[in-house]
Amino acid sequence: PMFKSLYEVKAKYTILIFWAADCGHCQKEVPKLHENLKTLTGKVDVKVYAVQTKEELFDSWKKFIVDNKLTNFINVFDPIHLNNLKEKFDIYSTPVIYILDKDKKIKAKRLDSEQVVNMIQTLENIEKNAAK
Repeated sequence: PMFKSLYEVKAKYTILIFWAADCGHCQKEVPKLHENLKTLTGKVDVKVYAVQTKEELFDSWKKFIVDNKLTNFINVFDPIHLNNLKEKFDIYSTPVIYILDKDKKIKAKRLDSEQVVNMIQTLENIEKNAAK
């Protein structure tokens, strides 16, 4: 689909990541996040909504997605800033990673790729303990 709204994403947790294909830090963090999330596969319902922040990088963005096999991410590109996500989430540098719950409420923000899995496991433990 051409348009994929953040609010259409059905998952217990949505990892929202803002990144740019020419950002050296992103080039390390995004594949690391992808790799780390494999530990949650089949255990926790997590989807990744990855927002490319720079309109002039369309070709390098597409190539990066293919080269790093990020096909299970929801990769979005908003060159005309239809949704103002950068403004809503106060993005002034990249990468920036948020964890949202099923209602898209922010559960954690400005994490690095190493912290995401631990944070989701923590949120799961909090929920399990609250259910006791």
